[in-house]
Amino acid sequence: MKKHWHQIVGSVLFVGLLVGLSTEAIASGILRVPASSARGEVDAPVSIGLIPGQGVNISVIPTGEVIKKVWLDNPSFATVDVDGCLEGLNNQSCDRPGARVVHLRRIEAIDFPGLPPAQDSLLTLITQTTQGSSNVYVFRLYPSETPSYSVVKIELDSPAPESINHLSIFDGSMNQSPSQYLQLTSIFENFDLQQFKRGVMTAQNQQLLEINGALDQRLNDFINRVEEGQFPENAARAVGISDALIERLLHLGGSDRAVIETGQTTLLITQSAPGS
Repeated sequence: MKKHWHQIVGSVLFVGLLVGLSTEAIASGILRVPASSARGEVDAPVSIGLIPGQGVNISVIPTGEVIKKVWLDNPSFATVDVDGCLEGLNNQSCDRPGARVVHLRRIEAIDFPGLPPAQDSLLTLITQTTQGSSNVYVFRLYPSETPSYSVVKIELDSPAPESINHLSIFDGSMNQSPSQYLQLTSIFENFDLQQFKRGVMTAQNQQLLEINGALDQRLNDFINRVEEGQFPENAARAVGISDALIERLLHLGGSDRAVIETGQTTLLITQSAPGS
């Protein structure tokens, strides 16, 4: 009897361990995306990773819009469903076309004849506002093994943060043109959060960035999101800061001689409002 009881307890603990593991493996986070970022007006499309066994929902409920059309360029690894009815989707015909939520699910890769192989896909949503105007939202989908978000919410743009006025950067090199600094590279590929933090601190020390101001709070939100495991690219889209500003702050954080200067070699950057 005692041995049987130990077997029962062991089985319960084992099941509990499996439940705990499965809970950790399922992402429950919500990614909030400003409408201007979802429209692609700020930078590249927001990236969404799809993992086996878990779907991702894209919602336009916060904007009050209705989805009228969905396009998935590469259906070889993902399926699309909606909470309503859309003409042509899954061979449907609709009396009242429209939806508010798109559900994405990863599938085993399918080789479609005539479809060139690709590692990702563009998802396009055509929506209609309550005023009758249309919006086009785009997302980059890719297969992933790392849980990301369960819900992506498209939200109306928040008010613009305070301007940081002129963010002047001078790295002591006299033989470089300011235009060279404007050639943005893949800053998220090897993003260094510590370097970015140093850049923010340098901007504050040089009074280029108001401490606890609206933009400073937005930058802190970006840092917190990255520290919590969010992709820097998606975090930037979610809080509404541009790639150009991130590039400038990384430059400040990586320069030992970053000082305020005036003259021909000074680069002036002004953070604009999201979507402007």
